[in-house]
Amino acid sequence: MRVFNNQNLKVKIIFDTDVTINENIINKLKNIDLDNITPIKALTILYEIKDKLK
Repeated sequence: MRVFNNQNLKVKIIFDTDVTINENIINKLKNIDLDNITPIKALTILYEIKDKLK
């Protein structure tokens, strides 16, 4: 399990067997500009992550 701290936000991610997919998801989450993301872009990212985890 990894814990990422971004200001006051803590995200815990539990890894499954596919480390490559998890690393891609972690990188995508780390690169989100939370101060400037639009709601539609946030939903798009969530759908992309959901598809990768299927």
